[in-house]
Amino acid sequence: MAAALDLFYRQGYANTSVDQVIEQAGAYKKSFYRYFPTREDLGREYLNAQSEFFFSFFTGMLERHPEFKDFLKAWMRILRREVRVGVFLGCPFAFFAAEAKGQIAGRADFDRSLERIVARRRRLLSDYLRACDVDGQALPAGFPVRDLADRIILIYQGGISLFAMSRDDIYIRRLEREIAFAVDASVTTFRES
Repeated sequence: MAAALDLFYRQGYANTSVDQVIEQAGAYKKSFYRYFPTREDLGREYLNAQSEFFFSFFTGMLERHPEFKDFLKAWMRILRREVRVGVFLGCPFAFFAAEAKGQIAGRADFDRSLERIVARRRRLLSDYLRACDVDGQALPAGFPVRDLADRIILIYQGGISLFAMSRDDIYIRRLEREIAFAVDASVTTFRES
C-alpha cells in the first residue's frame, strides 16, 4: 500500500498504472491482484489509508494542544516543514476526487467515501473547538463551533489549493494568520452580539 500511497499522491490516480504500483512495491502480480482485484479496489484502499493516516495525525495534534493557538502554530510549523522538504503537494483527498472523476466505475461509492471523510473532518474539528481554549478561555455556550470548523476547513483547503496550483509557498505562510483571524473575528463577533 505504501507504493500506491506514494504514487497516487505524487503522480495522481489517473497517471499511475497498476504495473507502476506493483513494480515500486516489489510485489508479484498474482499476489497483488489477490488483494486488489481491480484498480478501483486499490483506489478505495488508498482513500482508507490516507483517511486513517490523516485522522490519526490530526487527533494526536489536537490532543497535545488544548489551546487553539498552540495547535494552530504546531500544525502550520509541520505544514511549512513538509512544503520546504518537498513532501507536501496538497490535499490528497481533493486531488483524488478531482482526478478520479470519470475514471472510476461505481463513482457513487467513492463519492460517499469522500463525503464521509469531509463529515469526519468537520466533526473532529468541531469537537475540538468545543473542548479547546481560545486565548485561555473556553468558547462561550451556544457558540456555533460547526460554522467555525467549516470556516477553518474552507480557509485551509483554499490556501493549500492555491499552493498546489502555483507552488508559491506564500499561501502556506498566510494560512496561520488567516485562520487565527477567522477564529478571533468569529469569537469577538459572537461575544459582542
